Amino acid sequence: MRLLILFLFSISLAAQPVNPIIGDSSWFYFKKDWPKLGDSEQERIKTHLTFVHQQLSSSGPKSEQGEHLLNALWDYIEAGDFPKYFKHEDARRPCFIDDAGTLCAVGHLIAVSEGRKEAERINRLFRFEYLLKMADEKLKAWQQNSGFSMKELAMIQPAYRPVQRIQMLRSHRVFTDPETNLKGLFSQKDSSVVLKATFNSLSYQNNSPYLVGFKDGGFYVFNAVGKKLSRKKFKRAFVFGDQDSNCLVAIDHKNQLHLFPEDNKKSHRSLKSTSFFYSSENRLLFKQNGLYGAINTAGKIEIPAIYDSICVHPNIINAKLIYRVKDSLWGLRNSKGDIISPLQSQSIVIYKNLFKCSEPGKADYLIGPQGKKYQIPTKLNYSRTADYNSLILEKEGKVGVFSTVNYNWQLAPKYDHIIYNSQIGLYQAEREGKTGFVHPYGSETIPVEFDYVRAHSSFIILKKDGKMGLFNLQGAPLFPVEYDTLSIALWSQNPGQVPLIRTLNNGVFKLRYANGISIPIDENTQDLESIGASHIAVQRSPKGVRPVVFKAGRLVALHPQWVDSVVAVSHASLIYRKGKHYGFYRLNKDALNAKAELLPARFDTIIYNFRNNHDRFLIKEKGLWGMYSLSEDSFIAQPEYERFYPLDLYDIDNWIYFSKGGLWRSLNVDKLNVPMDQKFSDKLTEKFLNQREYLKIKWID
Repeated sequence: MRLLILFLFSISLAAQPVNPIIGDSSWFYFKKDWPKLGDSEQERIKTHLTFVHQQLSSSGPKSEQGEHLLNALWDYIEAGDFPKYFKHEDARRPCFIDDAGTLCAVGHLIAVSEGRKEAERINRLFRFEYLLKMADEKLKAWQQNSGFSMKELAMIQPAYRPVQRIQMLRSHRVFTDPETNLKGLFSQKDSSVVLKATFNSLSYQNNSPYLVGFKDGGFYVFNAVGKKLSRKKFKRAFVFGDQDSNCLVAIDHKNQLHLFPEDNKKSHRSLKSTSFFYSSENRLLFKQNGLYGAINTAGKIEIPAIYDSICVHPNIINAKLIYRVKDSLWGLRNSKGDIISPLQSQSIVIYKNLFKCSEPGKADYLIGPQGKKYQIPTKLNYSRTADYNSLILEKEGKVGVFSTVNYNWQLAPKYDHIIYNSQIGLYQAEREGKTGFVHPYGSETIPVEFDYVRAHSSFIILKKDGKMGLFNLQGAPLFPVEYDTLSIALWSQNPGQVPLIRTLNNGVFKLRYANGISIPIDENTQDLESIGASHIAVQRSPKGVRPVVFKAGRLVALHPQWVDSVVAVSHASLIYRKGKHYGFYRLNKDALNAKAELLPARFDTIIYNFRNNHDRFLIKEKGLWGMYSLSEDSFIAQPEYERFYPLDLYDIDNWIYFSKGGLWRSLNVDKLNVPMDQKFSDKLTEKFLNQREYLKIKWID
């Protein structure tokens, strides 16, 4: 409802909202005002995408694909390259891929996951269409696998404002003389030649309204329609700027800078005794008399050349912060050149759009773009927060979560410790020895009053005063805190659903649904324990144990026979013990719909961690070693060997060796090779004895 109300106000105050679902709510959220016609288009798009990324990140746990796409969206936001070069009658319109080949936000997510060709296919069909109006089966299938609803993806999709510059670029075109292979420029309106074909190269610079030609060993600069900007011949020419404004920079043979601002109708400006140093988006760093300064895209000196070093840092809302150093001390200026922090820090470290300053003899502190200082904790780690726009900070001995976007406390500093749990989208907080879970925007979902909490994908197990319970992620109790023990007995086949829960109270064992209703069990069943295999548990009774699954509302034994113990190897195999011997349960992939085949308990020993291969087992039968394949129920190496090497199974890669009668032979994957000669066998026997002594293994010989 809040977003809807903001959207309605957005429409009334700014007739061209950036998104049809949430309007300009993002701008209002960060700026506490509605966008005006003069506001930066780049900043509006970046603000919108940052806001939506923040909302989606904090809306609960995501699938693996959803997390991947959120990270890809963040990379796209930070890159800041958005569509703008297109022509449309609407003042603001979605554009899947613009004339310069720039992808929109949703197009970028599709390209990351499905490839650029798929994004180009959608662009051919729905270039200027809103996402909710795109009727396409492949797009729908991608959405269903993305981890987001179509409405959430539509919230991401901005409507962009096309720039008029592209119309100018389209009015003239570079041509090549087929006889000389030289370049020129002609008007598409009347086909007249504006620049004769005398240039070795002639091109528009980065989709800007500048044309740069090269001939006679130098560069010449023109505007978009071929008008010469200077009579000089330069040794280098390039454009710097952002999507709202550009400036052409030309360097003459004396290394002096010449600036041609896009919006400057007057003659160009030259800077004497200057040289180019570095350009970053809408700032040009220059060097003059050995010191550094900065120029903006209007061609004005924003920061005078008085500093020993200087560089540019863009923050997430596209305001530019410049930090500089003089006399080995660092300070900060904002994008207007105003001093935020004087030259007094020994070092400055960037944390997104906050800066950690270290001054001699003082405690470190954080400073924001407006110059406000914030206390810093002993350990600062923004990667533990719900998104990249917040930091865990300390204030007066307590920690909270501080937003680096609107510079206020997301979580008040009242906890002893906070860590973000990305699996459930909540912060685990500790206070005075108690713990709980807190929503990223302040409410305690699980009150910080428990002795123990453990989060799973869709529920939380907790303990207080010796009793245990289970709550959902919204903080509602599924099992009240009244059980002596509570644990997972069987996982559900459906991701996100609460599994079957095992409870023990006053010595009475029960198996329950998520709503607390008991599940009928065999009257002889004493307990049910998870054994690590997915959806399989061990049923324990006076008769012994046996593996079971939960099917059609009841426990179903995979095999009726009771054994002494069971160990899970994989989803398709279990090892059991009956008396003094071991054997296998062999399962189909779908354990819920098939019985287990119980293979005879014939082996003295089974070693099942061989090369992490769940179908290869070292076995010992009647005192001799061999290699067994469970899927084929056959021996790869017959049990006729006295020893094997190496004894440390973690040291095995592709080879294992068996010894009989003092001679060793190797087994590589499934091939048993011929015996080695006596010389090599003696060396391997020595290695075997040394390793057995080192590992203190007495039972292998």
